[in-house]
Amino acid sequence: MHRCFKIPEIILLVLQHIKETDERRQLTLLSVAQTCHILHEPALDVLWDEQRGLVNLVKCLPEDALGLTPTSVVDSDSPDAIRVSKSILRITRPLIPADWERFDHHARRIKTLWLDEYQCVMDCKVFLWLDTLAMLHLSRPSTQVLPRLKTLNLQNDVFGLSGRLDMLFGPSLRHLTIQNVKSASREHLAALITCAAQASPNLSFLSSTRPLHPASVRGRLRDIRTLILDLPDNAEHASDLLTWIAELPHLTTLHLKTVVASSVITTQATTPLFTSLDTLHLSADTPRTACRVLSLLTSAPLRGLEISTHDFATVQDVQNIIQAVGQYCNTNTMEGIRVKVRSRGQQVHNTIRLDSMQHLSRFRKLKGLTICTPTPVELKDEDLGELVSAWPSLRILRLRHPAREHHEPKLTLLTLMHLATHCPGLQKLHLTLDAQRGMDGLTIRWPLLSICLTSALTV
Repeated sequence: MHRCFKIPEIILLVLQHIKETDERRQLTLLSVAQTCHILHEPALDVLWDEQRGLVNLVKCLPEDALGLTPTSVVDSDSPDAIRVSKSILRITRPLIPADWERFDHHARRIKTLWLDEYQCVMDCKVFLWLDTLAMLHLSRPSTQVLPRLKTLNLQNDVFGLSGRLDMLFGPSLRHLTIQNVKSASREHLAALITCAAQASPNLSFLSSTRPLHPASVRGRLRDIRTLILDLPDNAEHASDLLTWIAELPHLTTLHLKTVVASSVITTQATTPLFTSLDTLHLSADTPRTACRVLSLLTSAPLRGLEISTHDFATVQDVQNIIQAVGQYCNTNTMEGIRVKVRSRGQQVHNTIRLDSMQHLSRFRKLKGLTICTPTPVELKDEDLGELVSAWPSLRILRLRHPAREHHEPKLTLLTLMHLATHCPGLQKLHLTLDAQRGMDGLTIRWPLLSICLTSALTV
């Protein structure tokens, strides 16, 4: 063996390349692990590092402690009622300490777990029996099953596994994702989050497609850096949860979905809110709700902001959002702004003009601006030139609206000259302009402009 393979970092790079590029990665890594003692442990570490379920690990228990029952079921997703193979894996006897040796040997290697209700093994869906986790827990109630687990993704009907998911939590856990868990009751989910907060105090990433109860997190999870949540329907619970979020000292990235007006904090905060927030993705029911949330961000060092609303009323609503962004967001840090306002199909006859857009000229470090509304942003060449002169670092500019009705744009090809002059680093552009006008006076300088456009700009 070449001596370079005695360097652990090189071995790891090779194994990671196999994992990321080889379609038969599992068989390849297993073969590498059987090559020699130098590659054995590193290859097994990479092979077990990320698992799509617990079936492979449970199979590390002695064969006489397991039972695999084959069966077949009709695939509900198939229009032709095709029967698919299915097996149920269960633990058939109480476990003794000697049974855990091989299980523990590989359990310590797992860093990421995608826990679904089943796991595909050789084109067969293998389901864990509902009490499998409970039996593992009863055998060693004080032991974390996966002692080095960092990322846990709970999906689909995994909550049917007899409520022993808490045995997967521990001090090493950093990322927790809960998605599509329709079978989980509100109380069960609250208990799970409470357990995660207690057993995994270093949790830094939490994502849930189900609303959380404020009591399950209040005063806990202070180390959260990234949070992706739907707020509860209950206005009081939603407001309490938003208060907890706003006071998290290390929160840098926040995705808030289905925010309604009644959930926004109404009391005057005694301490600064969102003091570490870097990126906010906000999905609100109305533009007015979005503005109320923005009013809480005066202490946030925001660099990225994305706002979407589901209920468009008037052009004034869009103008209010733009004004609120300019009024409440930090002008010294903001680099990217995306505003998307949806319409319910009503016709809009007004337009957004320069006086509304000028609120954004305060952000001198702006690198990206996207505004997508049911109504067009109506600017003249000189108006846009005045705006972009405030954004010398601009890389992305998108001013979009649905083309349901014919709208005569006032921007001409002269706009490209303003952009090339004031925003030399522009890379992406989406504008509606009249390409038949604006050529006067560009004859001499057009070759330079065309080079700039073709080399650095995608229109």
